[in-house]
Amino acid sequence: MSRPGSLVVAGQPWGPFNAGTIESLLMGSGVDPQNGVCAADWRAGAGKFCGGDGVGQYIGVTNVSAMIVGNVSNFTATSVILKTPLTATQMTRLRVGMYITTNMVNATTVPTAATDSWGNQKLPNPNYYLSVISGWSADGTTINVSGWDIPWASSHASGQIPGNQSGDALDTWTSNYGYPVVFIGNPNNGSGRNEYLDYKGYNAGDDVTGKTQTVGQATATAHMLSGDEMDLRYWATRPNEVHLDGITVSISSDSGGIGREGLSKDSYAMALSGDIHNMLVLDGPDDGNIIEGHSFYLHGQQGVKTVDGENRPIQTLFGFTGEVDGNSAYNLMGWEKKDLPDTNGINGASFHLGIVDNGYANTLDPSQNGAGEIVWNHNGANVGGISLCGASGCGLDVRTDGLLTTTQQLNAQSTIAMTAGNQLQFIPSDNNGYSYWYAPPSVSGLTLSARTYQGGDASITGYNGTFTGTAQVTGDVTAGGTVLGKGGVSVGNGQSLILFPSTTGDYSYLTGTSATQISAKTSVGGDADISGHMFKENLVTPASSSSACEAGQFTDDANYHYVCVSTNTWKRVALNSF
Repeated sequence: MSRPGSLVVAGQPWGPFNAGTIESLLMGSGVDPQNGVCAADWRAGAGKFCGGDGVGQYIGVTNVSAMIVGNVSNFTATSVILKTPLTATQMTRLRVGMYITTNMVNATTVPTAATDSWGNQKLPNPNYYLSVISGWSADGTTINVSGWDIPWASSHASGQIPGNQSGDALDTWTSNYGYPVVFIGNPNNGSGRNEYLDYKGYNAGDDVTGKTQTVGQATATAHMLSGDEMDLRYWATRPNEVHLDGITVSISSDSGGIGREGLSKDSYAMALSGDIHNMLVLDGPDDGNIIEGHSFYLHGQQGVKTVDGENRPIQTLFGFTGEVDGNSAYNLMGWEKKDLPDTNGINGASFHLGIVDNGYANTLDPSQNGAGEIVWNHNGANVGGISLCGASGCGLDVRTDGLLTTTQQLNAQSTIAMTAGNQLQFIPSDNNGYSYWYAPPSVSGLTLSARTYQGGDASITGYNGTFTGTAQVTGDVTAGGTVLGKGGVSVGNGQSLILFPSTTGDYSYLTGTSATQISAKTSVGGDADISGHMFKENLVTPASSSSACEAGQFTDDANYHYVCVSTNTWKRVALNSF
């Protein structure tokens, strides 16, 4: 059936007798008419026919062989002379405009080796001479061509003769014959379909010079060109009633050969390129998966919700999977969590970016197996802030005002510095005021002071304290335990070392009264008694009975015990053995 100005092909593929297609386009000179969607001969019986597939148009492409491979005697600028003339049957296959390709290459004009942007080896650059047949001699020895050229070269000189140019050599990668030949009637590349879209502004009324934007009288009103468009309209009454495959690219190696290594590393399943504002538009339903793969997963903008009859307290938005040693995986995932079901908006929800271990990102529940994450508005209590969390919980928060807080112990492996005169503050559990450490600038930061927020000195209480240098205390020091001095303990400026009894009340104290004297007194003003298991003194003999002394002073030597009974008056008693 035909209509004016169009071609209509209507039919119903009823089985593999017609290859299961309305139209089959198969590239090759000797293809089996049974080839098509099944790629098997149904006449061979069970296991050799498909599952009832039907296709509107089927396109089959392979690396078809040349119809003729001719042994070359020599080339001219516009012909090839064959050593063995073509047969009458071969000449019936020739057509003007047919491809003819040599096995002469020139690596100087076009380098053979090629790599992509990442250094991966590509297929060798096509750098062989080819042409188009313009005629042939009646005896089959000469084939005329339109002129030889390497189409991928940067310059295209006329009159080139294959084998006569500097750098010409025989191909050893594509064909490897070892002597000059020509391949007649085959393409050097195979494409299932190539669509060409072309827009001419001057048909739409544009100024043909491009100097103005004035719109003239147009002859073409089409301003939109579309490549492939696929529209599915469906009417269904049951869930999962219809299935759609959009564009499927299936690539696999036949048995034998070297498998995947045979593909050049710059091969791709889909390439998007060109001068266009939107390279890829993905517009699906909110609850659908925009991209789902083994290593990358992207969900729609569904998010979380716990009101209006919907219960999605957690929702994965995206994820990346990276396997470790082939038996486990790290999944970098982003997800939302509804922390406060009764709070509307972002104030009641948190966003998480973190690692979830094992499995795949597109199937994991991100509330399980956390291995560290960053959380925005953790537990709905840190709006505008972020939290840093480990596998067992969150401990470091940055508030919306930049304040840094932690609920866990802070262990520093290096120096913590309070610079520019800042303080290290300690706030009690009742949040009533604070005390702080600071280094007063007046002493160049060499003195550490403990103060209260009210401006007075702060009390310092500790279980144990060790000072390896000099400690200066301007106020009272109270010790609930023993004070151990590994070096000297100095009480200066006429101050006293006060000693309290075990019961409350008065006390005694030691005072340095001069550079050579220590006085022991009581708090009520009298002299203090000093008792001990044994008293040890240096043995000293007064020069005479009138040597300088104070009443009560005593000393000893090896023979006598001396007592100062009044100012500058000594008496003695002899010592006896026992």
